[in-house]
Amino acid sequence: MVIETQAVVRDIIAGHGEAGVTINYIRAELAEKGCFPARETLQHWLAEDVRTGLITQGGGGGYKMAAAPKIAILRWDSPPPLRPHSDHERLHGGCYVPNMAEGDARSWKAKLSGQRSEGLRDLRVEIRKTVGGSGFDTVQVKLVVYADDVFLSMNGTAAFTPSEFRDLQRARDEAHQVLDGARAVLSREAAV
Repeated sequence: MVIETQAVVRDIIAGHGEAGVTINYIRAELAEKGCFPARETLQHWLAEDVRTGLITQGGGGGYKMAAAPKIAILRWDSPPPLRPHSDHERLHGGCYVPNMAEGDARSWKAKLSGQRSEGLRDLRVEIRKTVGGSGFDTVQVKLVVYADDVFLSMNGTAAFTPSEFRDLQRARDEAHQVLDGARAVLSREAAV
């Protein structure tokens, strides 16, 4: 429920463009949808999204999405597990198989890492996605995006569709935008 509510908060913010929205407006919109997170919880989510560069907060307190591609491709929440960890391990015997629904596995899942590294040298976005494989049912793809480098690894020969390959490039571009925003925010925090 928490993950879904955070996604709804981002959707509310994204739906209001440059004008931005206040925390009170967000709370009212959430209440209409039957979601009632504590004000402190909502403030924590917003602060985390500001810190990672996903959203910005204006001088009047309004929140708006940071500059990003028109249609965001990366998914920043963690998909819920499909089954308990012990059951999943028993089923797959040590082979890596994502413990999530098929649709979640095929989405572009991203997380920001390296925020605590000295001089932000390890600041990166890690992106994972399951795609079709050549000779395999599926292949897990991992894309690690740094400011100046991109690393791609996978556990087999990936058979990207033309759409998935275009999305791979969009995911890389979106990750660079998030890195730029996060680096600026974290650098300002370190200077204080």
